[in-house]
Amino acid sequence: MSKLIVVNPFYCLEAWTYQNFSRARALCAQLGNPPGSERLDEWEADPELLDEVLQVSDVFPLAKNHNVELTRTGYPAERVYQLGKSFTSSVDAARECGPLQQALSRLADLDR
Repeated sequence: MSKLIVVNPFYCLEAWTYQNFSRARALCAQLGNPPGSERLDEWEADPELLDEVLQVSDVFPLAKNHNVELTRTGYPAERVYQLGKSFTSSVDAARECGPLQQALSRLADLDR
């Protein structure tokens, strides 16, 4: 059980990825700003709201196939962590998992 980490977004992981507002805007623009794109303005004004949206993928035009792109470049992890919402809980759980920290340390040693 010491190796079990609960990753528990409020509703879905997409809510975390959409926090990369600048990249999400660029992707929406590439898609022709489909309906729902305007939600970014509201979420950027109050980023905590995004963590509370039920079925965010039903009201926003980006989908699971955009997640990698949303997290690859410029993901604001520190800002999202500072919101103190579900991302924070999951990061804290990972930080408190000794076996995971040991494995990450071994990987870091391999990169040196």
